Amino acid sequence: MENGDKQRTVYMNDKIVNSIKEYLLKERKSNSQYLFVSRQSDKVCRSRINQLFSKYSSVIHPHLLRHFAFTNMASNGFSITEIAMLGGHSSTKTTEIYINPSQKEIKEKLNLL
Repeated sequence: MENGDKQRTVYMNDKIVNSIKEYLLKERKSNSQYLFVSRQSDKVCRSRINQLFSKYSSVIHPHLLRHFAFTNMASNGFSITEIAMLGGHSSTKTTEIYINPSQKEIKEKLNLL
């Protein structure tokens, strides 16, 4: 295990689960226990994912997507506790670092007062 040796449960909506099942049935050529495999290994390492992102964008990277996802969850009604659980954080203080409300959202909420 990587990433602080923390095991995490990943929750996904039905659309994603069904897409993964379809991929595993129709496209997958490996019997690896990992979802993402490479020609050299039965799993893709984190550094390879970062390399692929760097190849296609100098702006978007996996950590930015994590920020985006958590901010989007907060905007769509998830509580900070739910987001912390989904992100594998033991403290909501850590989660708060990831959530960046937009100026538009702040202004809309202020106008509700």
